[in-house]
Amino acid sequence: GLKYNGPELGELRRRMGVGARGELTFDPGDLGHVNVLDRQKETYIRVPAVDQGYAKGLSFWQNKVIRRYA
Repeated sequence: GLKYNGPELGELRRRMGVGARGELTFDPGDLGHVNVLDRQKETYIRVPAVDQGYAKGLSFWQNKVIRRYA
C-alpha cells in the first residue's frame, strides 16, 4: 500500500518503457525507501516513499499490523 517515487525512478521508467517491470529490494526494518535495479547501469537507485512522515523508520511488520487493523 505504500507508494514510492523520485526523479531517478521517472528517468528509469522513461528508458525502460511502458509496462516494464523492475527488480527491487527493501530493508524490512525501514520502509522509507526501496532500491530499484537499473539493469542498463547495473546499479540500484534509492527511491523514497512518497509519505515519508509515515514510512520513514517504519518496519515491514509494523506496516502489516497497521494495515490489518485499518
